[in-house]
Parts: sequence; C-alpha cells; structure tokens
Amino acid sequence: MNLFDTAIYTNILTPDLSRYPMSHSAYLETIEPGRVMVCWFSGSREWATDVHILYSVMSVETRTWEPITELVHEVAYSLGNSVVARDPTGKLHLWYIRTKRYWKDGEVVHMTSENGGNRFDSKEVMPLPAAWLIRGRPVIRGNRVHLPVYHETELVSAVWAQNLLEPNGSMGEPVGSTGGLIQPVLVAVGDNEFRGFFRNPWTPNRMHQAYSMDRGISWSRPHATNLPNPNSGIDIIALEGDLFVCVYNDSETKRSPLSVAISRNRGIDWVKVGDLERESNEFSYPTMTMADGRIYLAYTYKRKAIKFLILDPKGLHQIADELC
Repeated sequence: MNLFDTAIYTNILTPDLSRYPMSHSAYLETIEPGRVMVCWFSGSREWATDVHILYSVMSVETRTWEPITELVHEVAYSLGNSVVARDPTGKLHLWYIRTKRYWKDGEVVHMTSENGGNRFDSKEVMPLPAAWLIRGRPVIRGNRVHLPVYHETELVSAVWAQNLLEPNGSMGEPVGSTGGLIQPVLVAVGDNEFRGFFRNPWTPNRMHQAYSMDRGISWSRPHATNLPNPNSGIDIIALEGDLFVCVYNDSETKRSPLSVAISRNRGIDWVKVGDLERESNEFSYPTMTMADGRIYLAYTYKRKAIKFLILDPKGLHQIADELC
C-alpha cells in the first residue's frame, strides 16, 4: 500500500537552495494550541559552519505556513539535530547540537522561549559529558525532563534526567553496553515505564527495543525487532488503544523506502502496513507528533527539503484490526 496516497494533506518545505542546498533531520512539535513547528538543519553540507537551524510554523486550522526562517545561527559552529518541547507552563525548550568539527566533538545547547517560539534566548551549554548528543523526543513530567541521548563514538544510548528549573541533571545507565544502539526514541507507557527503540549501525541491521520501569534509570537487555534498520533514524508514537506506529526505512542498507509499521504489543512485534516513499533516493529521519487528533509527520526529502504530511489514525486502526 502507498500510504502517501491516503494522506490528508502534504507539503514540501524547500529553503533557498542557493543558500541551503542541504536539508536534514526535521523535528515536529505543537508549540501552542493550533500551531505546529517543524525545524531542521540546513546549509552546504554536514559539519560546515554555514549550517544553521531553520524552521517554519503551520496553522492547524488553515494549513498555511509561515516563511522559512533561521531559528539558530552560530558563527564558527556547524549545527545539527534539534529538539523542541513544550513544558506544562507553556514555555518552549529548544535543544540542539553544535560542533566546530565533527559530531564526536559536538555539544548540546539549551534555549527557552516564553513567546510561542518567536524568540529563543537564555542560551546555555548542557552539562552532558562530551560526545553525548540528541535526536529523539523527550518525556516531560512536571518540571522534570527525560531527554534521550546517545554517545557518538561509544554507540550507546541513555536518558538524561533534569529538573528544568535547575542547571544539573543525572545520566541513567547506558543501553547497549557493547555498542551499536544510538538515537533512542522513547514512548512513555504510564507514569514510570518507558519503551525505548534504537537505530542500529551494526549487523544485524535491525531496529532494537528495550524497556525501563523507572523512567530510564535502568533498562532491560535490548533485543532486535523484526524491522530492518540501515543505520538511520526512526520515530514511534503511541495511539489510543496501545497501538504503536513506527516510521522507518524498510531496508538494511538504504534510506528508501520510507515505510510505516504498527505494533499491538508495545513494539515487540511489528507489521508493515505500507510505504510513504519508494523511489531510489534518501527519505529519512522521520518525526511525528499528534495535533487535532491526527498524525503530523515530517522527514528528510532527498536531502534538499523537508516533506510534511498529515495522516488519519483511524485508517491505521482499521488496518491494525485486520492485520494484528
């Protein structure tokens, strides 16, 4: 099934290609009721100092987009993955990677906005150990954030827990002690249980999963799932009825096709339901959020733009009833 044909709405966000010929690693977040932000890094190439973080905001009601604008620009730094989250007070938090050379030299910067994302300030470097980076969606419980992080060279993942009102935090135990599990995706199940899903750069090229019963302090032994992973980012959300939805590359070696799978048992077993992209190119690093009762999805489109679409979760529930 080509799920792209069933999308309610689609759009391709393309910056000025003369200034930003490369675009990658989108992230979606509802920044206030009725407004959804997508941000990504863009420039000439990864690690170049002309790489900035761009963003645009869509009105959920009218589905109109604000002009693509620079969100963060740092002189002498190249910027990377960015993450945005809204805390219970409505304040927005932005985390992003910056580096002067390679990702292994990167650090994570935190900024905040109290005006709906029109301006981020209060810049501070996170007290994470060297080479710990970000990609996935954090879980926020009151003033406490649980931020999924990964080590660029040791190839392990963990959860960094921190009170948003305080400067320091603590790192949970690493997942994948033998290496090979990065860019964790967290799905909160109840108050304390996290399901973790991981990109795998080594053989066997499979998405891995593990679980934590204490909000990421400790983890079960990770296991390979039945979904392939070509050393590329994934994203997973939970719908009503404990239905997990995963967007991933259904290949062990290539970042195409970009596909959707569902799970009825919290990510242990998956069933593929269809493709979003099939041609020979790069479609990668998906990001999802829920707004207006629908699935909002964005991903890297041919490394030149960010594609955005809206899916109706009712269709996925119907497919799940038939297949699972």
